[in-house]
Amino acid sequence: MGAGIVIIGTGAFAHVHADALRRQRRLHLAGFAGNQPLSAAALAQKYAVRAYRDLDEVLADADVGGVIVATPHATHLEIALAALAAGKSVLVEKPLANSVAECDALIRAAQAGAGRAMVGHLMGWSPPHIQARRLLEDGAIGEIVAVDSRRIIDWTFDQRRPWQKSRQAGGGMWMIQGVHVIDQVSYLLGARAGTAFGVAETRFHPEQDADDLGIAHLRFGPVHARLLVAGTRGLAPQVHTEILGTGGQLRVSHRGELLLDQGRGWVDRLEPCPDHWQAMIDGEIAGFAALLDGEPTPVDFHYGRYVVAGVEAVRRSMRSRREETIS
Repeated sequence: MGAGIVIIGTGAFAHVHADALRRQRRLHLAGFAGNQPLSAAALAQKYAVRAYRDLDEVLADADVGGVIVATPHATHLEIALAALAAGKSVLVEKPLANSVAECDALIRAAQAGAGRAMVGHLMGWSPPHIQARRLLEDGAIGEIVAVDSRRIIDWTFDQRRPWQKSRQAGGGMWMIQGVHVIDQVSYLLGARAGTAFGVAETRFHPEQDADDLGIAHLRFGPVHARLLVAGTRGLAPQVHTEILGTGGQLRVSHRGELLLDQGRGWVDRLEPCPDHWQAMIDGEIAGFAALLDGEPTPVDFHYGRYVVAGVEAVRRSMRSRREETIS
């Protein structure tokens, strides 16, 4: 049956995590908690588990081995600190926190506590990304020169919660979607960016203060990467990464695309997978189970801090008008 896991938060991702926990034998879904008791009760009834009154009741339960924090970004710090102080293991959905300073506080708490910790950066669990990285490591496109990664989506403004439209609350494209792009490029290259230069602007939805457009140039040593994130008004999505090498090029998307060109045109190299999204989520939950079993994770709190530091470097570069170190 494995360790009992409680999901903190009752939004859409609570269902995603609950279903994945049901498919994972090394963990089991113990219950739900959130600031909307009726939603937590409805979820608990659907999955035939317990609805906890509040976080304190979750942390007082000795049968709970860990929590998944799937709440608005501004609440990650307080919830994760409390869970770690109670000796629980935690999986914090991305981004780890709203600032590097908050990430540092969480790193200290993780080092001091008995629980184990990881952040929910998903792109390294994506089957197409795993297959693409294997091709890159095998030298399929020669020496990597440049990357162009974009995530253009319909922002669906009317369906967004107020916090998602507020920069102070941790909303906007960089913190909601841009962190995915930094994560996926870093995973594909097997490296971390050293500097960033870019913009974070509000161009499509002037009625919100959070950014809905982000463009950045990141340096991964000798490799140049251009990142584009945008939350538009109803435009068709573009969600993919293209990598150019001295001997070929590769295009990949976690949504189920992997193309390789070695000078003879594009060839589909995607290996069969019944459901790429489900496999990615299952990979994340399996990674959490492995973490609780004592195995290391590639997406620890230090990695989560790095991604948030990347966003902060982009924002600093807007003010300084020069490349900023990701630190």
